[in-house]
Amino acid sequence: MKSEIEMRKIKLLILLPFLVIQFGMIGCQKDDNSSESANPEKWELQNGDLVFQISQSGQSQAIQEATDCPYSHVGIIYLMDGKPYVFEAVKTVRLTPWKEWKDRGKGDDYIVMRSKQSLTEAMLLDIREYGEQFNGRDYDLQFRWSDDLMYCSELAWKLYKEGAGIELCAKNKVKNLKLDSKEVERIASKRYTNGFADVPMTEHIVTPADLLRANSIVEIYRTAGAPDY
Repeated sequence: MKSEIEMRKIKLLILLPFLVIQFGMIGCQKDDNSSESANPEKWELQNGDLVFQISQSGQSQAIQEATDCPYSHVGIIYLMDGKPYVFEAVKTVRLTPWKEWKDRGKGDDYIVMRSKQSLTEAMLLDIREYGEQFNGRDYDLQFRWSDDLMYCSELAWKLYKEGAGIELCAKNKVKNLKLDSKEVERIASKRYTNGFADVPMTEHIVTPADLLRANSIVEIYRTAGAPDY
């Protein structure tokens, strides 16, 4: 008769292949779930999302220094025929394909923010209809609050405020920005007759940083290399 120890060895040898298969399957399932939960592509762009990037324009550094924020450009997402576009103010107010917009930013990095207040279909329609009047309008190099010309964050703010009745953030004033950098002075000297002396300190302004830091929106996604704000 076989000893008890020998019998245990035989049972173990019989069960071993099944244990390997079972634990192997558990291991694979865990890896699959980990990979899926960490997948950054699970999010989807929605109409009305605000997208921020680091512009590579000649004024980007001045905006960054004046606002103490790396992000210097913002646009709003429009989904059209299932494809995303960015309605933005650059040289003119225009509709830009999503990929083209992404590729234009520094390092292809960007942040997607979404309104905490749900946007109804009627709100989204009103945003677009209100924005149509600005399509093709020239960029405002002096950052005035008038509707005659338009800069990026002004456009996004006014679309939400006038189109959907949502005030994303309080309007700021130029005098509250950090205006003591050489880059800000350089830009001002090119855009105002008397240089920095002509900068309208009491003018209302909304910057990309004002929007990005607003309590009315929440971060949905950021690329791996996108810096904090």
